[in-house]
Order: sequence, then C-alpha cells, then structure tokens
Amino acid sequence: MSCQNADFDWQYKTVPQSDSHYASVNQQSNWPRGKVLGGCSSINGMLYVRCNKTDYDQWSSQYGCTGWSYSDMLPYFIKLERAHHSIPKSSYRNHSEQGMMDVTRLEYFSPLTSLFIESCINNGIQYNDDYNGETMNGVSLSQVTIQNGKRWSVASGYLLPAIKRENLHILIHAHVCRVTFDKSKNATGVIIITEKNKEEQYIRIKPDIGEVILSAGTVGSPHILLLSGIGPKEQLEKFNISVTVDLPGVGKNLQDHMMTPMYYLCRIPTLSRADLTEANLTQWSTEGRGILSDCGLEALAWLRMNSGLESSKCHSNH
Repeated sequence: MSCQNADFDWQYKTVPQSDSHYASVNQQSNWPRGKVLGGCSSINGMLYVRCNKTDYDQWSSQYGCTGWSYSDMLPYFIKLERAHHSIPKSSYRNHSEQGMMDVTRLEYFSPLTSLFIESCINNGIQYNDDYNGETMNGVSLSQVTIQNGKRWSVASGYLLPAIKRENLHILIHAHVCRVTFDKSKNATGVIIITEKNKEEQYIRIKPDIGEVILSAGTVGSPHILLLSGIGPKEQLEKFNISVTVDLPGVGKNLQDHMMTPMYYLCRIPTLSRADLTEANLTQWSTEGRGILSDCGLEALAWLRMNSGLESSKCHSNH
C-alpha cells in the first residue's frame, strides 16, 4: 500500500480549493511525494499503469509535445519492464522480460476480488486481461511493481545494481536548490544544501564531459526550474528570482486524480491486523508469498463515465 505523511514523504498539500474538497481540512488535499531513494516508487501503491493512450496522443498532437505520443512512448515502457509470466502475452506484444522493473500480478487475492470482477461483468463491464495492452477499458486484475512479495522501486531496479560503480556517487540528506547556468544558458551544475551543515554547496560538472539531468518528479522538477529562473517572468520577479528563461508553461496545468475510498462492513474475511501472525510473517519474509504479499490493490475497473469521453476513468477494489 501507499505510505503518506511519514518522514519519507515530503507531505505537500494543495492550496485550498474553491469548488471542491469540502470534506477536507482547509479544503486541501495531501500530495504525497517520495523523500527517499526511488522517489514516489518507494511510497506509492505499487500499481503499474501506463495511463490512457489518448492522453499521450493529445499531448503530442494538440499541445506541441513532440515525441510524447503513445507510439513514441511504448518502446520505453517495454524497455523498462521485466514482466513476470503472470502478465498476459498477447498478439499486441507490448511487454518485455528484459527490463529493470519487475511487473507482476499479485500472488494472493482476497475472495472479494473475484466478486468485484463478477459484479462488474454482470453490470456490463467487460473483462480485460491486460489494461496495459491494446485497450484499457474493462475490469482487470492489477499489475504491480513487486518482486517476491516485496516492493520493487526505481531504486531497486536501477540504482542498487549500479551502486558499486566507481563513477557513481550517491549523496543522501541533500536538497537541490537550483541549477546554475553560464552566459550561454548552458547548465553548469547544481547548488545543494545538506542536512549536516545547512550551507549551500556548488557541485559543478566538467565542461564538455558532464551534464545536468533534472529528474525530480512531477512537483520537484518544475519547482527546481522555477528556483533556477526558468518559468513565467512575472511569477519569478514576484519572488525576486532572476530570470534565466521566460518560459510561461513551467509549473502550469498540473492535474492529478482524486482518490475517494469507501468502506463497507463485510461478512467475508479481508486482510487485517489479525493476519499478522508468526506463520504469515515467516511465509512472507522467507518465501515472498501468502496473504502478506498482498498490496491491497487487487483489481481495477477502467470505464468511460459517459459515451462522449475518450479517456477511461478508474474504479478499484481495495
């Protein structure tokens, strides 16, 4: 399951909303972000969802994001996957077993999952064996980033295998403040602050050899760009930030989904603290199997809320 409001979460909140969030404190939502190696992949719900093709194609065709269409992105989705044998192998050929990120289906399922899928089918929602396949719509078993019953984060897949490389240095408890640039507006390095000394330090790249790669996530990347003077001029000047590039789109049009959990009394046993038995813990820790290998997000239903919508919306069985 996802982990929020812990020490390894940045614990961001949205600004107070004017037309929603009436049941939330100050009409704000939590916006969890991973403050840990692996970022959000180390604290999220472990669902592996590529999102709807239409979104990518709209970015490319309507918003000028050349290279971001679904056909452009699909080879990279395939490249990153190390798909378990439980992932469907269809004629669409859209999964790989050679990547660094483990993708599988859960080994354990609550009895409610079968009932959820059956209920969807009985109400006209077709079964879809692979929502990351040719079509997204329908009810499906979840695909998750788990290996042997345990979370498989980006750090697990990419960082740990490379951790002994001589040309890799991992600096933790350090926060990037901004990117620095030369007169030609080429990135020259980054300014950081460490928890140890609380003072700014400059990490400089070697000219003609190194480069700065900004990969701080959906919130962190635009935040660092703005602090570096890349963004809407009027906003930067409001906060006395020197303008490097007047780029109005930075930090704009960020959208996320609402999660509205609904709880029910149930006569069928579900995962609970009562399952934290010595036997279950031993099975999970030694074999990566059993009820404790469940991430709690076992099935998903993707459907159009009305016939005029192109993109699917998601309901899930937790």
